[in-house]
Amino acid sequence: MSNPKWKFKQSVYGEDLRMFRVRKDAFSDGTHEFIASVLEGHDSANVVALTADLEVVMVDIFRFGSRERSLEIPGGMVDAGEDPLHAAQRELREETGYQAIDWSYLGYCYSNPVFMNSKVHHFIAYQAQPIVSATPEVAEDIQIQRIPYDTLAAQAFHLVRHPHTLSALGRALLLNPEIQV
Repeated sequence: MSNPKWKFKQSVYGEDLRMFRVRKDAFSDGTHEFIASVLEGHDSANVVALTADLEVVMVDIFRFGSRERSLEIPGGMVDAGEDPLHAAQRELREETGYQAIDWSYLGYCYSNPVFMNSKVHHFIAYQAQPIVSATPEVAEDIQIQRIPYDTLAAQAFHLVRHPHTLSALGRALLLNPEIQV
C-alpha cells in the first residue's frame, strides 16, 4: 500500500463508554488539518463451527443496536491478555455449549476501519459437538441453530446480515476448498 498523505500528529482521549473509549486523532496533510473520531476497543473473535454432519453452529441473537434478531456465528470480545483462539473457543462454549477438536485461523478484518481500531479474528473449527450447557451473558438472548454448510454457502447473503459473520463465512468457503458442499 502507498503512504497516506495524512500524517498523524496527536491523540486526545475522551469518554470511556464501557466497550469503547473515544479518541480524537489529529492529522495534517501539510495544508489541511483533520480531527478523526475513533472508538478504541478490544479485538474480538468468532468461529465457523462445523459439526461432523457439516452443519454450522449458529446463534440467533437479539441485537440492541438494530433492535432485531440476527443470525450469526458465535463470537465475542477478546479479554485483555487473552489469545484470540482462546477467546473463540470460550465464546463457542459459552454461547452454544459446543466444543471442537480441530481449529484453524482464517485471518482477520477490522470491525469498521472508518472509525474503529479493533480487529475481528476469524476461526474455523471442525467436529464441533455439544459438551456442556450454554452460559450466555445476561444481555444475550440466544437461540442455537444448526444450518447445513451448503445451505449457508448458497444463501448466506439472504440469511445473514452481520458483516463479521459474512466475512468469516466467505473466508471459510474460499480458504477451505476441501469442504465438500
